Amino acid sequence: MDHTYQRPLQLPAGYAVLSAEEMTYTEGGALSINITPQQVMAFGMTVTVNLLGMMGRYAFQGAVSGMQNALNDGLDVGDAVGHYWGQLNTWSKVASIGLAGLGGYYAYIQARSIYLSVKNLVTAIKESVDEYKANKNAAQETEQQNCLPTLVALC
Repeated sequence: MDHTYQRPLQLPAGYAVLSAEEMTYTEGGALSINITPQQVMAFGMTVTVNLLGMMGRYAFQGAVSGMQNALNDGLDVGDAVGHYWGQLNTWSKVASIGLAGLGGYYAYIQARSIYLSVKNLVTAIKESVDEYKANKNAAQETEQQNCLPTLVALC
């Protein structure tokens, strides 16, 4: 019976022979972690944004369910808000006000972003129209200069 270890070793066509000294400088599967400060900051910002979003969703869902329960119990809207606000402890009230402020700031940022996008679009369209008119006028002037003096009226 022929065993594989009894035959000569066959290497692939594109192999490279390394000496023992060169082998000491290869990593050979060692765990290497290269984390930059930018990656740490990006991770921290992502965690913060996700945490605030989760807290905001939880607070909003709690407020909606509390208002629904109060309205289902026969209270009008003003009394339902007063009842719900009265059940919150101090930290819940602070968090509600803070999250409402963050929500308002987010709405402001989105509205400003939309405004600036529309403004840039209108400016780009206006510049394109002005450029088109200028090119058209320049082409007409060039055409008139190329006409013979006797045929200017025909151009």
